[in-house]
Amino acid sequence: MADKKNREASQLILAEETAAQKPTNTEKDPDPLAELPLDPGDTGSKKWDRQEFFIPVSGFVWLFPEEVTIVDHPALQRLGRILQLGQSHLVFRGATHRRLEHVIGALHVVQRMVAAVETNSGKFRGRNWAPPLSESESRFVRLGTLLHDVGHMAAGHTVEDELQLVSKHDGDERLDLMFGGLAWRDREGKTLGEVIDRLYARYLPKTVKAAGLTPSIVVRLLIRKPPERDPAQKESDILKESGEIRMQICRDMIGNTICADLLDYIHRDWYHVGKPRPFDDRLLQYMEVRRGEAKTDDESPLPTDRFVISLGKRPKIRTDAVSNILDLLEWRYSLAETVLFHRTKLAAAAMLDRALFELWGGNTGEEEIVNFLLPLSDEEMLSRCRQRAETLRDDANKAREAREQAKTAATILSALGTC
Repeated sequence: MADKKNREASQLILAEETAAQKPTNTEKDPDPLAELPLDPGDTGSKKWDRQEFFIPVSGFVWLFPEEVTIVDHPALQRLGRILQLGQSHLVFRGATHRRLEHVIGALHVVQRMVAAVETNSGKFRGRNWAPPLSESESRFVRLGTLLHDVGHMAAGHTVEDELQLVSKHDGDERLDLMFGGLAWRDREGKTLGEVIDRLYARYLPKTVKAAGLTPSIVVRLLIRKPPERDPAQKESDILKESGEIRMQICRDMIGNTICADLLDYIHRDWYHVGKPRPFDDRLLQYMEVRRGEAKTDDESPLPTDRFVISLGKRPKIRTDAVSNILDLLEWRYSLAETVLFHRTKLAAAAMLDRALFELWGGNTGEEEIVNFLLPLSDEEMLSRCRQRAETLRDDANKAREAREQAKTAATILSALGTC
């Protein structure tokens, strides 16, 4: 979760363009990206270029051609092999959904939030009013939502949070690998960062571009967890001072207490667990962009603008919105208590913890661990780690202590593989 200041958004379904507006082609459909000009001043892809994905909970989710290209990139496709709830499927057998499904669902939610803010902006005018998201902000908040989990890997929470053998999935080290790593190039040999820079240059405001930022830098600033001593502080300050891509608004909509991330996973995870929760559209009606510190009659976007859930003015507080927010937070707590901390799931997680610690708990460097685990699915992770443990166990050149540790790891991983 991100900050404590703001809350976030949900849904309003955009009206579809009529069939008459969509260009027809009796022959083979051309690649919509092939005809997109690379002039940053161009408006880019249109609504009729969109493609639809169908996923549980969300139903049809539409994506722009640029987003389809991002989804097809190997750096993001790997999320289709990473379990969203880790080993929870050992207890809740339906919880086998993947992180790729979640990020596409979160994209659907954030678009509903963007549309809601647009609609709600016409209901309120005053000194606290601020303009809704621009086309550039909408494109980058959608892209950030799509990429917010790009750094996750199999057994990620085990090696990151519990054993602390590697850095966080949203830290710069992992994002460097996903955005620029040569191991994650597409068929044309392009890294994820290079693809983003090519496709999203047209949506980058001229002032932001003139300041030296690229599309890949912008989206990374929206999804990364900055360290205490931030090497990208200069770039972060540039975006924070921009009124054309309001960094705080975008970050809060992607990942905050009430955000696209939460509003998707809280319903998706419960659905796959077998205890679905209803999505209440009422909360969307209260999502707005308001002035932050600077209250002015100027209607141009300001970097201090904030994304909020408006609860009304005293004494007319919108108690239904308060109840809706409390419901979401209670469901999040219950999800952790019921699913993530289930005793059987915790037992399996403890076994995995012990096995991976025996394999890598010594002086193994983070780079070696990440390079080993990052390409693997959850199922492959168990088998490959077991193979590694068996190889080390049978290596006569290894010290006796190392062989004993490998033997322990192999035994545990073998037991987990039969679950």
